[in-house]
Amino acid sequence: MTNNKKIVKYYLTPILIIVVITVSVLFAKNLRLKQTAGKSKWITPILNNRETEKIIAKNNPGVEIIHTGEKGIWDKQGIKKVALQHELSIKYVEGDTNTIFYKVTEVKGDRDGNIYVSEFRDGRIRKFDRNGKYLSTIGRSGKGPGEFLGPLKIYFDKKGTLNVVDWGLSRVSFFNPSGEFINSFNLSKTFATTMFQGFISDGNGSFYISYYDRETDKTIHKFNDKGKYITSFGEPGILKQPMKYIDFTIKSGISKGELLLVDNHIIYSQWNPYIIYIYNIDGYLEKVIFRENSFMPPDKYQRTGKNNIELRVPAFSGMIAIWNNMIVNCVYVPFYLSKKVGCVVDLFNLDGQLLTSLQLENFIAFSGLNESGKLYGNEIIGEYEDVQIVVYSLKTL
Repeated sequence: MTNNKKIVKYYLTPILIIVVITVSVLFAKNLRLKQTAGKSKWITPILNNRETEKIIAKNNPGVEIIHTGEKGIWDKQGIKKVALQHELSIKYVEGDTNTIFYKVTEVKGDRDGNIYVSEFRDGRIRKFDRNGKYLSTIGRSGKGPGEFLGPLKIYFDKKGTLNVVDWGLSRVSFFNPSGEFINSFNLSKTFATTMFQGFISDGNGSFYISYYDRETDKTIHKFNDKGKYITSFGEPGILKQPMKYIDFTIKSGISKGELLLVDNHIIYSQWNPYIIYIYNIDGYLEKVIFRENSFMPPDKYQRTGKNNIELRVPAFSGMIAIWNNMIVNCVYVPFYLSKKVGCVVDLFNLDGQLLTSLQLENFIAFSGLNESGKLYGNEIIGEYEDVQIVVYSLKTL
């Protein structure tokens, strides 16, 4: 199988699934995407950064705009203060089914360095110790207490409780550090027609989930500790032309992002293009960071029929976190875009200035970073489509 097909199978397939599900719900027909590249023109649906900046500034008076440029402050000065170091790989061992990974949605680590692997299709989370030894499985496919139909996000709150957001059930479930089910609640405002991307808890009983909601035209949604919807805010992707009919699918696809909570501010890292939005806790937009780069081409789409559309996300931001008073944002770069850069780890200071950009040739989708600087992700290796779980460390020099 070619590298292009590997990407579609392991990383881009979930994105295409999003489109299929959304379109099917909207038109109540058996619609499907077709691989018809070349038969119609690929179109970039969003405005460029300068055009987007004008609209954001107009709609949000007083907002601070930052353009980072290609290189960070440390890079311009020729200073290396941080490095990435490989720590561990969990790969397939013949006869060991616990080392077979498929449709991995997230990999996270807890305070003790234990590794959690969330798998969408199988509705489960597998737990390994810091050395990669299998320990246990949390949950299973189903609708009952502690079961999942599509676990997409896993999150550890300040108490060490494991939060699992289930797309299939529009439900958040909670587990103690031993993996025992505590309780769950259903969300009063569901995301049935689109897959959410970010999830955070403020530690005071409120939860924030990011996904594009057509009704509010917003991307970040606040719930209380019972799952009751409170309010929405957040800038969606800005299209070049007004939406109609199937164009909702396009806006849903480009209006995704990861969430981070820092000093009573909510940071939203858009999947693609590379824009970071910083809001205060009340949802007021204070700062926008345009990360100028050459490794993230914009989303593109093409119509493959009257009611069919194909959306392609060439590269995307898959994780944003905090470490050593720095904001860490990770971008996955597929095979067909570059053979030299498989992922990018950008570090910003808390003012939003880019400090440095670390790059790996390995094609890794990082999705977790713990307090000690351990980065967790999944990687495609070799010619046989092997998927392995990897742990890297951010080290100060």
